[in-house]
Amino acid sequence: MRQRDEHRRAVAAHEHQCRRVLAVGTRLHPAAHETGHVLAWLELAQERDGRLVIDEALTHKDIASRVGASREMISRIFSDLTTGGYVAKEDGKLVIVRKPPPRW
Repeated sequence: MRQRDEHRRAVAAHEHQCRRVLAVGTRLHPAAHETGHVLAWLELAQERDGRLVIDEALTHKDIASRVGASREMISRIFSDLTTGGYVAKEDGKLVIVRKPPPRW
């Protein structure tokens, strides 16, 4: 059951990204560069109670300035990560539910 839910989330996230690529034509995902920076930033998460957590409460604007992207792009990336079941917000903290695949 859990694997099915994870698979459904992964498929939903992939379909969402495909729709975005189709919307901009044959170009690469518009957030490819920024996504790499966000994923690298997520590596700074620390383990707390068996979960990876970023304790610092940051806005999308704060994250955008740290990784060199627009706030809108960060919002899109985190929307995709949340839809895919990779990250979640809990008690104002960002929790890495599971790591995105290397080629995400």
